[in-house]
Amino acid sequence: MVLDAAAITWRRLTAALSDARISRTVPGQASVVSFCNDHPIATTNDMAGMAHLVKVADVFTIGNLSCGMLAIFSSADGRPLWAAALLFVALILDTFDGKVAGWMNQRSEFGKQLDSLADLVSFGVAPAFMYFVMEGPRWPEVAILVAFVTCGMLRLARYNISHGSGFEGVPITVNGFVFPVLAGIGTLLPETIRIWPAVFVVQGLLMVSSLDIKRLF
Repeated sequence: MVLDAAAITWRRLTAALSDARISRTVPGQASVVSFCNDHPIATTNDMAGMAHLVKVADVFTIGNLSCGMLAIFSSADGRPLWAAALLFVALILDTFDGKVAGWMNQRSEFGKQLDSLADLVSFGVAPAFMYFVMEGPRWPEVAILVAFVTCGMLRLARYNISHGSGFEGVPITVNGFVFPVLAGIGTLLPETIRIWPAVFVVQGLLMVSSLDIKRLF
């Protein structure tokens, strides 16, 4: 009886240990990964790991994203010219983040992914939302806006897995120049708002095209 009880207790103990959460430090990383049944369930222990990833160049990327978000808020507040100006500032910041990363030797996969996420907001979602608020488009035009943002997402995803020195397809950042200019023209010629859907279609197709585009700067 005693042996049977001991055997049952031992089986319960080993079963409990196999399901226990075991924390291990992953070599080469500042974070701690927790495992349950050999599956990771957590990847950070404090903000030190994130602070280690973010470089000076990434501050410009965060500025890019901030301008994109502020452009969306300005559009919602009925201030399209403010939104257009903020998109142009986002374009400038996006240009500098890559330059700063090169100057300071801070290019990283983390920065590349961060830049693409910011670009999708600033040069994809923000222009589409600006037009949506300005014109209040019908459902066919809404479909165009959704397709435009999707093309931007696909363009950025393709760029993130490419290793060439140039671009395949027109960069999404071009929208940070095209739509602010259109918004400025619209203040003088309001009827030009009607051509925006066509511009969204053209820009979307150019972004997912296979055109070889050389870097200008």
